[in-house]
Amino acid sequence: MIGISLAHINEIIQMVNQFNGLLFTLALVVTLIWVWAFSRRITKPLDQLKQAAQEIADLKFQQVAIQTNDEIEELAHSINQMSQKLQQAHQELTQKNQDLKRLTADVTHELKTPLALIQAYSMGIKDDLDDGTYLDTIVSQAERMSSLIDQLLSYAKLEQDPLHLTLCHPVALWESCLAQHRVIFKTEKITCHYAEPPQPDQWHIRADPEKLKIVFHNLLRNATKYTENGQIEIHWSAGEQHLFLHIANGLAKEPKHLNHIWKPFFVLDEARDKGRSGTGLGLAVVKTILERHGYSYNVKQHDGWITFSIGMTLVPHTDHN
Repeated sequence: MIGISLAHINEIIQMVNQFNGLLFTLALVVTLIWVWAFSRRITKPLDQLKQAAQEIADLKFQQVAIQTNDEIEELAHSINQMSQKLQQAHQELTQKNQDLKRLTADVTHELKTPLALIQAYSMGIKDDLDDGTYLDTIVSQAERMSSLIDQLLSYAKLEQDPLHLTLCHPVALWESCLAQHRVIFKTEKITCHYAEPPQPDQWHIRADPEKLKIVFHNLLRNATKYTENGQIEIHWSAGEQHLFLHIANGLAKEPKHLNHIWKPFFVLDEARDKGRSGTGLGLAVVKTILERHGYSYNVKQHDGWITFSIGMTLVPHTDHN
């Protein structure tokens, strides 16, 4: 038996070596396939991230969909957030640049007319054409330019002036502003219907009283200038967390581009009758102050009325002290 086993040992060794060779080859092939698949699993998301980064650099804010359940997926999520925020910032910057161009054009328009009048009447005085009113016209146009510049400076300072927030009663502030406009209503023959809210002392907000008064006065002046039927309607409404003030005035026709009404120098009167429409900075000031407070605002037009609404955040009774 030993002799027989030794006689066939070479064949057995050869078979074992062949089997080991096949097994090694198979293991090598499997390992290479696994390494390729694993590297592909890593490099493919990295290629997607590289392409996304290049597109972001070209201001093409794309999102990548990568689900690897590891750090690469977290990196992709961070890049998506960065792309979204950069897109938002780019849109805001583009919009601000457009607003700046429009503001520059509007300021030029506003200053061009008084400058032209001053120049014309100055030449008239030089040519001895003055009938006694030229200097008065020059002074009035210079005062108009000075007033416009003062309004522009005040509007620019709103973004920089700190807010002095205190606990205050919004209805009391509103009624004090409304009382100052009663004389104007009487002079302009305007009827103001004001629905006094029940138990207004229960409403408290945290705001800058002086800045909020500016908002109230501008809304009242706007309603006074633009009412077509001599009517102004004012009322309050309240929810669990917010207090709303609604101011409506009559309009003869539906205004165009109502969504632009909060922009500087936008006026509903297309003819730009300044005796009626003013500079168009009033509602822009309202928008700026309300946004700095974190308050809401909107405007709606319905059935011959235009209604401005502002929403103020109520302070819970437990926080009044």
